[in-house]
Amino acid sequence: MGTEAVEDAIREHMVGREWEDAIALVEVHWPALSQHRLEFLGTFLNAVPEGFLRTSPRLVAAKDYANFLPAAGNVRPNRYQHSPTHRGGLLDVLAELTSQSVAARFAGRFSDSVAAVREAQATIRDVSDTTLATIWPVLPDIRLQWAITLELGGMLSDASRCYEETYDEALQFGNNRIAVEAAGTIAFNYGFSGDRKRAENWLARRPTLSESQTDTVRVMGELGQALLAATALEPEQARASLDSALSDDIAPEPWALRLYTESILAVVDGDLRAQLARLSSTRGAHPESAWNNGLNAEILALAEAELSLSSGDMHATQRALTAVTWSGDLKPHATVLRAWAELRRGGAQKAVALAGTNTGRQVHVRVTAERLAVLAAANLALAQPKEAAAHFRSLIRLVLQEKLYSVLLRFTRTELETLIADTDEAHSPELTRVVTSLSLTLRQQRTLSLPNLSPRERVVLRHLVTDQTIQQIATTEHLSPNTIKSQARTIYRKLGVTNREQALRTVAATPEILT
Repeated sequence: MGTEAVEDAIREHMVGREWEDAIALVEVHWPALSQHRLEFLGTFLNAVPEGFLRTSPRLVAAKDYANFLPAAGNVRPNRYQHSPTHRGGLLDVLAELTSQSVAARFAGRFSDSVAAVREAQATIRDVSDTTLATIWPVLPDIRLQWAITLELGGMLSDASRCYEETYDEALQFGNNRIAVEAAGTIAFNYGFSGDRKRAENWLARRPTLSESQTDTVRVMGELGQALLAATALEPEQARASLDSALSDDIAPEPWALRLYTESILAVVDGDLRAQLARLSSTRGAHPESAWNNGLNAEILALAEAELSLSSGDMHATQRALTAVTWSGDLKPHATVLRAWAELRRGGAQKAVALAGTNTGRQVHVRVTAERLAVLAAANLALAQPKEAAAHFRSLIRLVLQEKLYSVLLRFTRTELETLIADTDEAHSPELTRVVTSLSLTLRQQRTLSLPNLSPRERVVLRHLVTDQTIQQIATTEHLSPNTIKSQARTIYRKLGVTNREQALRTVAATPEILT
């Protein structure tokens, strides 16, 4: 019997005041009704006489659930307006805390939202199985809201654990919609961390939904697929997955995660300027509270830094990374991007120091690969070919294992060719294929004739791409500031630029100028 037929049958029993028969149907078809007819379920449970409700703790819990928790889709923000005047049973408490958490989340108060979730989690930690059994059928939806809050609060590891619990409970009670959303988000998180095998495993574990394909619970899985495809340098597949994900108008909460995924794709296909403009305009279209804290603040900063780094704008990269207080699981990602920016500014030693920074958190596969890449390139710049080759060998093993091919886009053509030539492991057929496909997207795409700089001018240029002032450079080189200014003008002319900022971008795109 389909959900529509079940609803019709229950309505007939309601008209005839045949409450026992109606309740029996609800018990049998609870998963389908809670997934696809939640509004009707609330109407029915509110209509059941108190005498019948008192005979079943599950019905009491179900009534609270239907009144306090959201229906699917765009009505979610509106359903979280009710708040009990006093706390009663377990579900009363959990519903109130969840309501507070989601209300804070929608308002962009992510720390308050996470605090309410922590309190809710503590509430059920020591609850007996007997008591918990009275709310088990509704727990997946409650826990899903906790997981979303932890995710948007920047607690990705905690969120993934909560999503896994949600997934198991959702399958136990036949709530496939929630299982799809949980599995899809876990897959996205693993994709972000660079753990392809686990990401693909969770994508494969999503149950099949018989309802409309335009269901919001599919979005995170589709973003995860897009991220995996972009990382594997499969832009067409990534674009197809992004196109199949519902728009922000229909599924608004993951808007920043969508922007990040689009930005990684832009780094791969070279659409940097357009994506930077899109990132700025989309962020500006949201209230500041939606992007100045929590995961949104950090993921958007990473997106901007990725785009700026790939376009050769090291000042913009540093600006994006320093505009955010990194307090969550994303800090190691920011640190390794800072290392790349330092390297492209001529600070190979600083890059090595940053790449070796111990953040005190579990290191993601992607961060490990990025660190190895930074160390390989930095050791090349420091004329340490053996160390560079050792780091590159480790990088290649990881890149091939997880298809983290986009990490290779960090290198210039010269760097990559040098490292491959010195590394036997880099001559595998798969890597040869990848490097061939990279040839049109590496940052040093065109063949450049290096400017004819004198040894003295190269020394001054190395200073100019740092944060030193003209006076500091003059003091270091025992020259007058006017002499440094004169040499700088000559350098700019030879580089074909007119100012220091443009010179920095040129050097970032072609580091060989400094050697």
